[in-house]
Amino acid sequence: MKVVNKIFITMGIYLGLALVYMLAATYIDINNLYRVAIVFNILLGILIIYTIIRMGIKNKGILFYKNKLGMTILITVLFALGGTSLGVSKLYKEKLAGTSHETLNSLTRKPQETAKSREPYQEYERENIKILYRKDVESALDLINVYIDEIQEDTEKVFGQVERQELTIKLTDEETFRKDLLVDEWTGGYYYEDLKQITIPVEDAYYDVFNTNLNYNFEEILRHEYSHYISHMFRIQNDISSDSMPHWFEEGVATTMEEEVFKKVMNTELKEIVPFSTISSSKDWRKNQAYEQSNRAIYYLVTEKGEGIIKDILLKTKEMSFEEAFKTFSGKSIEEYESILRNFHANDWENYPRVSYFPEVTIKEEKIQGLEEYIKEHPMDPKPIMKVAQLYLSQKKYKETIRVLKLAIQVDPSNSLAWYQLGLSYTYTNDFNKAQDALQESVKLEPKNSQSYMFLSNIMLITNLDKGIDTLEKGIKISDEPKYLQKALNEYNKLKDLSGMEEKYLGYLKFLKDDILFHDNLKMGIIDNILKENPDYQGPAKEELIKMKEDLEGRL
Repeated sequence: MKVVNKIFITMGIYLGLALVYMLAATYIDINNLYRVAIVFNILLGILIIYTIIRMGIKNKGILFYKNKLGMTILITVLFALGGTSLGVSKLYKEKLAGTSHETLNSLTRKPQETAKSREPYQEYERENIKILYRKDVESALDLINVYIDEIQEDTEKVFGQVERQELTIKLTDEETFRKDLLVDEWTGGYYYEDLKQITIPVEDAYYDVFNTNLNYNFEEILRHEYSHYISHMFRIQNDISSDSMPHWFEEGVATTMEEEVFKKVMNTELKEIVPFSTISSSKDWRKNQAYEQSNRAIYYLVTEKGEGIIKDILLKTKEMSFEEAFKTFSGKSIEEYESILRNFHANDWENYPRVSYFPEVTIKEEKIQGLEEYIKEHPMDPKPIMKVAQLYLSQKKYKETIRVLKLAIQVDPSNSLAWYQLGLSYTYTNDFNKAQDALQESVKLEPKNSQSYMFLSNIMLITNLDKGIDTLEKGIKISDEPKYLQKALNEYNKLKDLSGMEEKYLGYLKFLKDDILFHDNLKMGIIDNILKENPDYQGPAKEELIKMKEDLEGRL
């Protein structure tokens, strides 16, 4: 075979093997690529030694390589393959940080087209961020922008001012998201460093953004992934290698920042404290509650040393190892930190610094307005309507609550909760007749609910005491908690038996002090009734009732 043909065939073999390696690398965890490349080069080294022995010493050929020229060509290709494997691994590892190129890894990650993925994306741009979304998510954009503003402010407290390159936030469908090679079944979102893109599965504004639950919280996922983005930008800006920060440290920062910056400790039982060396890479990250342990470690570090320690440690890794940088600023080795966490764990975290697991929740107006828009687009879905009513009720915006609850009842007249909350809202506006009508509907729809009977009977103390007694008697017969209602019935009968102005004032005064009623508005309504029915009575009981009313007005 001519030399030129040998060279061409050899080049073809080289390119084929190189392509196979690159494709194989696509399916390998990014953090393990160097290890794979080293193993691959060891095998190549063994093959090179075998080639030298067989062809150089024993003068035997390998395939169509028969002489020393063939041996030289073959050994050259093997060395080239070794260099290629190391180069590809380095390229994938660094993910072409700071460039506009894509690796083969990112190209092959692009999911196959599905029925849902064919729906076109719409674009929203702000500053350096492009948001890709679909029509059903549009009503949540204002709220998402608020979330972005808040996490930008919080990350600045940790990383300082960071030059942010263009970021894409892609809100895609669940099916497309799950086809990604890097996404596991428990992954809620993902930040791709090579694409500078956060991808989160969001198909519907209400069910995926507005409606938070224990299993899925869009805001926390966005904050977590945005933290990864800022950490990436910080490393690029300061020329810090991605290898300098162990996985547990970066994930600990991101997990701790899921809520307010360093204000949240996950209320999850931690079974054990494992060595941080076992959770320093992405391999087996899900095991051993790695997120929870990393979260508690970072939270404790920051409460002890301040938010700036994160940035200080990372910058110091340019001069020394992460372990040395950690000890320099924390004053303790990583092993000593493990020991501290084990002591906390052994004592059931009794002395661990923590904030309330139930912080005061601020309702964002963008959330309510976004839900109002969503309701216009989905007028027959009762769940978002009830959510808006709940938010208005928590803000004490009772007229708005009543308006929205009426919409819910139009959609589903059998919604007993909507009728109950409508009665509650009318109570807050002192419209007791309408409150009574709404609560009667709630009782009809849910006749075993003792709470509805109690609330309705409370209203009837103002509108009609005899009907209140009848309601309690009926509830005792069929409700789920008759003893609860029986106690109230005994008190109501005492009120019915009162005679004379002084006895009425004293009796109602005692009843109101026993705090049987649901709401202060009801107490005020009863006091007003007594004062109107018996205006001529003068005595200490009347004075005390007037004083009680003044106190109630002050509270309301």
